[in-house]
Amino acid sequence: MKTFALAGIFVLAQVTPVFATSFYVALDTHSDQCRIMVTEPDGQIMRMLGSGPYASYTEAQPAMQAMPECSVAQKPPSDVPSQNGG
Repeated sequence: MKTFALAGIFVLAQVTPVFATSFYVALDTHSDQCRIMVTEPDGQIMRMLGSGPYASYTEAQPAMQAMPECSVAQKPPSDVPSQNGG
């Protein structure tokens, strides 16, 4: 029984960071394009917009579209993890 409990704790520790991902709306200062990122913008090349991190990609999308700096439609960035868990 202890073996199963320890195995469960180990698996949970490996999976938990996936659920804690934050999403940031950022403006690329070189191209003037907005992106949704999973890493915090550095403040030089990528400048953070909005009030801070968003809990999900779907929460960040309408926030980005409402920002005047982000008037051009954007494609999802490559650093956003898969939403289907794989």
